[in-house]
Order: sequence, then C-alpha cells, then structure tokens
Amino acid sequence: MIPVAGADPNKERERLVREAEENNRVAMRREAARQKTRERQMRKGISADYLEDNEDDENSYSLNAIKVHHSNSFNN
Repeated sequence: MIPVAGADPNKERERLVREAEENNRVAMRREAARQKTRERQMRKGISADYLEDNEDDENSYSLNAIKVHHSNSFNN
C-alpha cells in the first residue's frame, strides 16, 4: 500500500520557484525605474554646481564674483 501524501511535492517546488522568479523580475523592474529616474534628473538641465564652480584654487573665478564686479563697474 502506498501512503497518500497529498499534493504532488514537485508542484509546491515549482510554485516556489515561480514566485521567487516573479519577485526577482519585480525587483529588477523597480531598480530599472529608479535608474531611469536618476538619469532623467541628471539630464534635466545645467546644475548649480556646473554654473557655480566652488573650487578653491587661485586660478578659478566665482561666477557671482564676476557678475558683482561687472555690475558695480557699470553702475559707477
């Protein structure tokens, strides 16, 4: 006599594998969407860091300092 074990054990294993694969696909889609959002934000326009170079070397000039200098010379 063969004992009745219930449902096919392979069915349960296949279900678990399908669920794991689906969870992996969902996680990959989410990460791809986040990456696209980050890339879109980077392409959005000229950033403040690009416009205002904050390096402290002696050969760099602040864009605001140049604007102030020239606006003061025109006003005087």
